[in-house]
Amino acid sequence: MPWKVLWEAVFPKDGRISPLFGASVVSFWLFIGWSLGMLPAFGSGFASANDVRAIQSTLLESSILEARIRFCSAPDGSDVKRYFFKQTQEKVRLYSAITGTHYDVPACKDLVYVTPAIASLE
Repeated sequence: MPWKVLWEAVFPKDGRISPLFGASVVSFWLFIGWSLGMLPAFGSGFASANDVRAIQSTLLESSILEARIRFCSAPDGSDVKRYFFKQTQEKVRLYSAITGTHYDVPACKDLVYVTPAIASLE
């Protein structure tokens, strides 16, 4: 479809407002109202800042636990253990910055299960 035909469909030469232009303007303002949460009948709109913070904190909690488990599983004194300690601390700081609360990191004995057969070898 040539651009001239499309332009004339939206803005007719006789100076009247075309139905296509009117529908576009109404659709635009409905979208703006929906996205700001002003039209609850059509849904809640985009995520609010509180929703995003809740999702971030949940993801960080699982990430902190994963890094802590890897820290606890690494051999003592290794570079890997230092790396995961640093990762855990950075994620805890980020969690505190996002939520405003401190995250209590669980002890290694609560995260890593050592079977009696492996414990007797040590």
